[in-house]
Amino acid sequence: MLVHDTNNAYDSIISEIYVPAQLRDKDPFWNYLKELTELFDLPWCLIKDFNELTNPTEKKGGQNYLFTKYQQLNNFLRQTHGTCVPVNGTIYTWNK
Repeated sequence: MLVHDTNNAYDSIISEIYVPAQLRDKDPFWNYLKELTELFDLPWCLIKDFNELTNPTEKKGGQNYLFTKYQQLNNFLRQTHGTCVPVNGTIYTWNK
């Protein structure tokens, strides 16, 4: 969605995404998103379901993840000069 701020004459893009949960599908998806970042020169906000974590504090209970589990999203953010918006309110949105 293209968003135009009429007060500041400022455009940005908001996209709802769903990163695949299956490991075999993750790399192609992240690569596709990286390619999209090169197609336009506007601020881009990605929202919805990343199926990824940036660090162990984003997870409560269940099995422990290897350090590599946290690399996919962090690598994407670093390579695209992105950042995570801090959570305000309930941290965990799903259980089990």
